[in-house]
Amino acid sequence: MPAITVVHHGQLTAKAAADGLKVWERADPGSPWSADFQWTLPELVAISHSDRLSRRDAFIAYRGDTPVGMAKVILPLLDNQHLMELQMRAAPDDIDVLDALWRGVDNLRKDTARTTVNCVALQGLTGTINWLRSHGFNRVHEEIISTLVLDDAAEPTTSSDYELVSFEGATPENLVEPMCRLRERMSTDAPIGEADVEPEVWDVDRIKAWEAKIAAGGFAVFTAVALRRATGEAVAYTTLETSLEGREFAYQDGTLVRKEDRGHGLGRAVKLENIRLLQRNYPSVSRIHTWNAVDNHWMLAINRDLGFEETDRLHSWQWRQN
Repeated sequence: MPAITVVHHGQLTAKAAADGLKVWERADPGSPWSADFQWTLPELVAISHSDRLSRRDAFIAYRGDTPVGMAKVILPLLDNQHLMELQMRAAPDDIDVLDALWRGVDNLRKDTARTTVNCVALQGLTGTINWLRSHGFNRVHEEIISTLVLDDAAEPTTSSDYELVSFEGATPENLVEPMCRLRERMSTDAPIGEADVEPEVWDVDRIKAWEAKIAAGGFAVFTAVALRRATGEAVAYTTLETSLEGREFAYQDGTLVRKEDRGHGLGRAVKLENIRLLQRNYPSVSRIHTWNAVDNHWMLAINRDLGFEETDRLHSWQWRQN
């Protein structure tokens, strides 16, 4: 059998990205709708670019000329500078390939002085999960992946004390600063289990950089915000992302209601408002995927009420330097 070689890419070329996609597809666990979580070639190339928010690296493993493994690494640059975010797959779940990828990843970790590695894996990737467990990773968080098959969305209703605003694309200037505050709250209020993650700091430049990254990846982003009428404060938000190429699905990204404004139906209202905007602008989208912590009972209840059904589980595994 040919020896395994690993190539480190600071930026994926089109050929390297194509090789990585072959690995990701062959290693797919085959759970419902899991193919929706595959990147297209332009998406993978675009999201592998480093920017002011994060450094991004990739490792492609080969046996001879055949791609057999890929690791994607994100190194946050603005905060959480102790952290390395990792996704890793081998096709099939080959321990030797995972070992070879990890050697490259671990060298990068040492070079960048990262002391914590968080790796996410779908529950069906049993070989990868067994490898993580045997290499000192501990499971620190579990999320339920749920899918909504779209029908006509109901009209959102909420207390007269609040106003709903929704938009596609860039955040309106008058909402950028309020959205910074909500994004910061998301990094502290959302359940994250035992993950070693620090609060995030958001400013206008970070919002704009995040939006530019989404657009460069070929995605449209939709946002719905709830405002308190008396003060104009932004108290809740949710986002959806879908491909500009007209694919049939969207991802539900973050949803947050400030703790002090819960109990008014705002979580359900902003989600419905955003779904209606998505359906008006992209009627070809027929399903939405989302993921929530298993202990986020409030948000899971809202999703069930809207018609989401569990389709998979996602586990976060953490390695920490002694």
